[in-house]
Amino acid sequence: MAAAISPPNQIPALDLNTISSLPQDGRLAYSVEEAAALLGISRTSAYLAAQRGELPSRMIGRRRVVPRVSLERFLSGENAA
Repeated sequence: MAAAISPPNQIPALDLNTISSLPQDGRLAYSVEEAAALLGISRTSAYLAAQRGELPSRMIGRRRVVPRVSLERFLSGENAA
């Protein structure tokens, strides 16, 4: 029997234990690559999700970052601003 595979470019369902596993390093934002690693998805999937608005992110100049508070809200299922 084949394992279920998420459709490409779709963020997988996460349990609430993931929120508590975010690093407690005092940072306010993560790069998209770091957010992808925390979510367990590819860098490309994370960038595509951010561009579609599925992953809350902000542009600072030419750099896209994922605010920690937005990532926590996203993981808990709340609407992120």
